[in-house]
Amino acid sequence: MKVLIVAESEFIIDDFSEYYTKNGYDIIKYRWLMKALDNVEEIEPDIIVLSAIDYPRHWKTFVQFVNTSVCTSNPQIVLVVPQNISAEDKQK
Repeated sequence: MKVLIVAESEFIIDDFSEYYTKNGYDIIKYRWLMKALDNVEEIEPDIIVLSAIDYPRHWKTFVQFVNTSVCTSNPQIVLVVPQNISAEDKQK
């Protein structure tokens, strides 16, 4: 099983990599959101960890792209959000 981690922050990448590695997942890391977006179809991840902290304007587009049947199976999406996320963004 594969986990795609898309974040610029080292602490997010390290923490989630450690957690999922301990649970037997293969880890694929991207620091550039657009590169991850280009390759998500070929990767076919089971879980996507996406940082809304690092990509506050682009995470919604990424999630919509993934959910439009780009992947044969819909991956579970783990969104890393800031503590002060707006009510509007929580709803989305």
